[in-house]
Amino acid sequence: MKTRIYAMFSLMCTMALLLAAVLAPPVALAKDGTAVAWGWNVYGQATVPPDLGLVKAVSGGVGHSLALMHDDTVAAWGYNDEGQGKVPAGLVDVKALAGGGVHMMALTTVGAVVAG
Repeated sequence: MKTRIYAMFSLMCTMALLLAAVLAPPVALAKDGTAVAWGWNVYGQATVPPDLGLVKAVSGGVGHSLALMHDDTVAAWGYNDEGQGKVPAGLVDVKALAGGGVHMMALTTVGAVVAG
């Protein structure tokens, strides 16, 4: 019985990782400071906004992409059904960011964690 439960749990974890790999956009920071994205683009998560400019860091969640700008603000694009593609008002002085399932997280220079 324990073997079956473990096998089912293992299969579920594998399926979750596979789903995340398919839905999370491959987004990268190029040497020249621009964001580059590719792959599945049903929500526009792989279409980098043409006016984005130079960025310091990038991250992706399920169907959305994020960029940490040189002025320590955040830009987001793609899926926004749960608000993850909308940057919280007043979010400034960001030093790190991460995209998750249907959320985004930002760490500010004063140590505050902001979720969106």
